[in-house]
Amino acid sequence: MNTDEPIPPQWLIYGYITAVGSFSLFYGIENALDVYRSSLESVLASKESTRSIRRRWNWRKFNNTIISLIHATLCSIGLVISLILYPSLQTDLVFDCHLLPYLVISFSTGYFIKDFLTNLLRRNEFARSWTESSEILLHHVVCVLDMTISINKYHYTGGLMFALLAELNNTFLHTRSLLLMGIGIPNDGTLFRAVSHLNLITNLIFRCLPNFFLAYRFVFTSPTGDPQLDKLIPKFDLSLITFSLLLLMTYQSVMFFRICSRDFKRHKLN
Repeated sequence: MNTDEPIPPQWLIYGYITAVGSFSLFYGIENALDVYRSSLESVLASKESTRSIRRRWNWRKFNNTIISLIHATLCSIGLVISLILYPSLQTDLVFDCHLLPYLVISFSTGYFIKDFLTNLLRRNEFARSWTESSEILLHHVVCVLDMTISINKYHYTGGLMFALLAELNNTFLHTRSLLLMGIGIPNDGTLFRAVSHLNLITNLIFRCLPNFFLAYRFVFTSPTGDPQLDKLIPKFDLSLITFSLLLLMTYQSVMFFRICSRDFKRHKLN
């Protein structure tokens, strides 16, 4: 949509309905998985007893990983279609806005709010340290804040499309996590090795490169492609974007090196 054209006011209603619907969807899936926990564990345990598998893996992590994988898959489809249909989003990262990518952002907002609450209120069930939990919580706070500003202002759609490319990597990251839980599939076999390598490759392509691209556009060149439009970007927004990019780069770099060290060590041992 051209920056001179007014945004239809009903878009905001669509955005909030999508966010609430997304929150409700993933909350419902989480509760449904909890209800059918025993049945799922019986199937996944294969030759093991349910008691044995309960000692070996964390149900809350499994539940959360399944939900994250569903979100990553749906979001990836939406954002790829958006970038193909609206190539102008690649040029103007701030003011160009279209309904489909706008709704993709709203959809992800609902998911991140749900995931934030799950990680906060059920932290003890994840068997994580407070440091590990605080990393995820801070990441989600920044994501929700950025997306909420985008939804309410109809701005930064293009920039968030590039940031959300990380969800393409998440499809492999969460699949890797499921394989590591050892639910009937060996995590030292060919399948795990393939997923592990694809996870590292897509991490570089869909996490690192988009962040460097966004940093380059916002810091060194023009995020809108028009110096006059650049002057209309509020200083608070620029400060928040800079902080968000620094946080995401740090978070993703740490995560990348952790996965590298664990997977290569595992391959070496095997």
